[in-house]
Amino acid sequence: MNGHVNDEDDVSSTSTETMPSNRSPEPQHPVSASSSSTGVSSASRGLPKTRLTRLLFGKNSVHDILGGGNFANLLLWRSALLSGAVLLFHTLVWAFFFFSNWTLVSLMSTVLMVSLTNATHVMDRLPDTLPLLLLKEYEVKRIATNVRPLTNDVLAFVHRLAVGGNLKLVLKAMLYLYIGAKIGAWFDFFTLLYVLLLLSFVVPKLYEMYETDVDRVADLAYERSKGYYSRAGNAGRLAAAAAVAKAKAQDVNSKCSMMRSKAHRCSRLLASR
Repeated sequence: MNGHVNDEDDVSSTSTETMPSNRSPEPQHPVSASSSSTGVSSASRGLPKTRLTRLLFGKNSVHDILGGGNFANLLLWRSALLSGAVLLFHTLVWAFFFFSNWTLVSLMSTVLMVSLTNATHVMDRLPDTLPLLLLKEYEVKRIATNVRPLTNDVLAFVHRLAVGGNLKLVLKAMLYLYIGAKIGAWFDFFTLLYVLLLLSFVVPKLYEMYETDVDRVADLAYERSKGYYSRAGNAGRLAAAAAVAKAKAQDVNSKCSMMRSKAHRCSRLLASR
């Protein structure tokens, strides 16, 4: 009896061991070292070596270049509603001046004229004594303290231009003034201000959105410019070496001609004797 029960237990245990499980084992895909290294190299190859913000301005982000704070948040559209409202307001102001053919001076004069004509009715209702408006000394000193460094920098720059000791600085200033004159001939003052405002709202945001692509293109252009610069330097050095060799050859030829003339004189003297 006990042997029969043990046989049944053995049969049940063997059947449970041989019965396949319904859960299929998950396939394991071995990751080769070559494929992982290839993926890492391709990822590193896709990233730019240098960042345009670091190369031009020495900053890590556009937000730092713009000074940070609320002004940078406004230009980078951190609050789309506020940035859109500011841009829309300036667009309406520019459109008013552009299509109405008014100028700022004429608009201010008209507003002051209307204000003064309507101010007579208001002045009759005011008391006879008006407060005296005076500038306070500490406010004037604070404004002068803030303006003085900028004024000194401008005067120093003008002095360097007037002396003319730095030719590179003078040429750069002339180039900037020429570009400014050309741009001023294309746009009037308000249109130029509006274009600069529009670019300040568009360019930083576009660069922040496509920073990797722009840095990649800038990196490629920088590498190619370095190659062109090195080739130009090599060509300049070769030209200088050729000029030195030509000068030495001319010197040798002149010395040889002098020696030939001396030998000819000696031969003539010997022949005469």
